[in-house]
Amino acid sequence: MAARALATRIVSLVPSLTEAICDLGGLPRLVGVTDFCTSPGEIDRLARVGGPRNVALAELRALRPDLVIACREENSKSDVEQILSFAPVEVLSCRSLGDAGPLLERLGRLLGAEARATAISSGIARAEVEVGASIRWRPRTFYPVWREPWMAVGRDCFPAAMLAAAGASSLFADRAEPYPLVSLEEVTARAPELVLLPDEPWAFRESDRCELQRRLGLDESRVALLPGRWAGWYGTRIESQLKRLVALVQGLDEGSGAGEAARGG
Repeated sequence: MAARALATRIVSLVPSLTEAICDLGGLPRLVGVTDFCTSPGEIDRLARVGGPRNVALAELRALRPDLVIACREENSKSDVEQILSFAPVEVLSCRSLGDAGPLLERLGRLLGAEARATAISSGIARAEVEVGASIRWRPRTFYPVWREPWMAVGRDCFPAAMLAAAGASSLFADRAEPYPLVSLEEVTARAPELVLLPDEPWAFRESDRCELQRRLGLDESRVALLPGRWAGWYGTRIESQLKRLVALVQGLDEGSGAGEAARGG
């Protein structure tokens, strides 16, 4: 049986996978991305097809894609089913660091970049082992991804896996949902030792950091701002993101003020 031809008109419905596609050499074949895809800068010229959860199906169809990249955790089942009526869809999934390598290797095969993807996958596995040896503090960590209402990282999701690898134990790991709705009263009752505030999907800012520090009675060094992609983006840059996340979490045990420096990452 002849090998399937590589796709030449790809649409990505996941920001982190858009970045990964480009890192694996697929930028020339990308014709569309979501409104939330920001990296790399070269994608600015591409057509936009709405958000991961509310795909603009008419605009996507007009691009005549021969492959659409989606993710089970970020795209709706109904959107994927409708897209399948006019284009092939590759639905990937990543809930853990163990999922990350196979996801990248599958993406590499789709793009004809197997060797590059395998090398990156091996680097992630090595980094996970290496950083594990540096963990000396495992704080109970509140990591919200939204407010109005408050929503936190729970378990069985990629950010929870990245936090755990960095030594940060999810404050709501006992909840069944990957991203449970919570109240600040619940957060206070659980007495977090560390609060990490990402800049996406909700863009937490210095005012939020100061508010939570006061309400939770934590030392200033134990409430930190950081780029959301460090814990939330699965793809080709996990190795560097994990190392930065570990350095931040473990550095905050020393009251180093690392959280203020994290914004530049």
